[in-house]
Amino acid sequence: MRYPYSIEYIHSYAEDSPFFLGLADGKLRGSRCTRKKCAFVFATPRSHCMVCGAPTEWIDLPTTGKIHSWTTCHFGS
Repeated sequence: MRYPYSIEYIHSYAEDSPFFLGLADGKLRGSRCTRKKCAFVFATPRSHCMVCGAPTEWIDLPTTGKIHSWTTCHFGS
């Protein structure tokens, strides 16, 4: 016997939702440290600054620039 069924699932990205909503609008979003002395910018959004530990705020990043480094991940099956 077969009983076909379907499930509608709405996925949430939680704290990273603004990043993915920005991508849907063609924007690249990152975060910036709210501490004026630091003001470090993260291209990969962070909730807290990795330099000083202060909270961060969402910002729109430029869509042009130079690639400084990259990573390639290979996943086994």
